[in-house]
Amino acid sequence: MATAPTAEMQSNHDIEYLFDNSGERAEARFRDLSALYDARTMYYLNQRGIEEGWSCLEVGGGGGSITSWLCARVGVAGRVLATDIEPRFLQVLPFANLEVWRDDIRKDLLPTSEFDLVHARLVLIHLPEGEAALRRMVAALKPGGWIVIEEFGDLSVLPDPTVNPVEVSLRVIHAYQEVLKSAGVDMQCGRLLPQKLQSNGLVNIGAEASVSI
Repeated sequence: MATAPTAEMQSNHDIEYLFDNSGERAEARFRDLSALYDARTMYYLNQRGIEEGWSCLEVGGGGGSITSWLCARVGVAGRVLATDIEPRFLQVLPFANLEVWRDDIRKDLLPTSEFDLVHARLVLIHLPEGEAALRRMVAALKPGGWIVIEEFGDLSVLPDPTVNPVEVSLRVIHAYQEVLKSAGVDMQCGRLLPQKLQSNGLVNIGAEASVSI
């Protein structure tokens, strides 16, 4: 079941992402992201003790693979609200316990104190207004609820002459990083998350890092 927020809860979604979710390549990109990261995401969510009957918020649901998993996991007694600035892949999912909103997490309203679990993957990294987006996600949690955020964090494992002058930069990597930077992508987002979660008043904070090459 797919519904939308009322008109006053919608805004002019004029943000331009580096990767356009409305573009023709979006479906393939989401499929690749699922293949790379879904197993790890499900592991993290299961570690939070997710049960049937939980109320869950999926921010930036994208292709819908994790939203589908959440719907099946919480069962008919549970609820999943999935949001995205372009929710076309979410709107076709056939789950009766699913609600879909077209939502810009930077500025649109979300329910407050309603969810046992809030999850977002590779969302904050794209947002110059990431601090405000994170506050909205934290505010959506019930007391004692869990928030699981997955983000990239820049780690220099490639040749870097600013670290060691005898090393030679790889031009393709430099170009890639410049494109991300020009699009407002925060490549330090992941490594700074624990401090940001703490500053939002959360406790029992954990962090896990993995390296992809």
